[in-house]
Amino acid sequence: MVEQQLLQIIKSELNGAPPPEMTDDWEGLADYARKQGVLPYVAKYAAEIKGNKPPERVGMALKQSLLADQVCHEQQMYAVRELQATLEKAGVDNLAFKGAATKFRYPDPLLRPMNDIDFLYKPEQDKQLKAVMKALSYSEPSEGRKNDKYERKPFVCIEAHRQMVSGDSPYASYCAGAWVRARRKAGCAHIYEMTIEDELIFNLIHLAGHLIQGGAGVRFIADVYVYDRIQLNRKYLHDELGKIGLLQLYENVTALANCWFGDGITTETSEKLGAFVLAGGTFGTAERAAALAANRGRARYFLNQCFPSCAEMLSMFPWLKGKKLLLPYAWVLRGTRSFLYRREHLKSIFRLARTGNGEQGRELEQFYREIGLHV
Repeated sequence: MVEQQLLQIIKSELNGAPPPEMTDDWEGLADYARKQGVLPYVAKYAAEIKGNKPPERVGMALKQSLLADQVCHEQQMYAVRELQATLEKAGVDNLAFKGAATKFRYPDPLLRPMNDIDFLYKPEQDKQLKAVMKALSYSEPSEGRKNDKYERKPFVCIEAHRQMVSGDSPYASYCAGAWVRARRKAGCAHIYEMTIEDELIFNLIHLAGHLIQGGAGVRFIADVYVYDRIQLNRKYLHDELGKIGLLQLYENVTALANCWFGDGITTETSEKLGAFVLAGGTFGTAERAAALAANRGRARYFLNQCFPSCAEMLSMFPWLKGKKLLLPYAWVLRGTRSFLYRREHLKSIFRLARTGNGEQGRELEQFYREIGLHV
């Protein structure tokens, strides 16, 4: 099976285990790795093996993907350095997180691709930030609930976060303390970093968020495995995860990661969690997301998406502070922008609200409770 072949390839890269026997289903392996967001592992494997090379068409595609990943990585890293240096000079506090931090915990950063460069900034510095992005020739921002998106094609997409998670997330209050826990990068006044433990904690929060929305893939499990091999302050890690109710999820995900990429012993829970992860893609499946939305109430889901709370809308429209009566105007303004610039997102909201299987959603939530995610 291509799933087991892929896991063995990842294992060989992350802990030096022997590479797997060569596959005959190169196309299936490449397609599945692409679906899971871990194609660089297969491209590197194909480039390094001595015999049973992939068919010419698949081999050329893998070689091209590896070259594209290298170019993308260099462009993204240049963008990070350029952006942080410019924000430092402009006096805008910033904190890189998610892939921009995680990829450097890997033995080879190219093994951890990222679609977007995510960083946190302080909402009160929004005008200064927008001026910096304009000066660096980024597109006009596409505004979201918790972040704005800027692009400089073909490889660079920046997500500038006013909040690390949305205001309705069960982890919103914890993530609001990110600036308190962060530390300044050596020699810098405005560039901040998380501790390794906090990087892992946020990755667990990010994983939980995607599970709540419809699932998560192999790449998330590999991230946890990579962090778990680093020397960590385990007491701090466990205490903080306990505060936000994610300690059991962490333990189950770590157990699965060690089964796949280390020397862990398979359990009933790890088997079920592993099958769930392997059956989806990088961010689960649209079917699961629709089922969860249906289970939580179609009307409730739709209304929450279209008419967020005042606390959540404050992230997009700071002028709402102390002016709650203007909330309907903010809803209209946000809806107009979404209609003009984010029509595909609107279509997905309608689709999820309409097509979900409520029974499947109830089964998913029961499964989440079993693995330690209480939503």
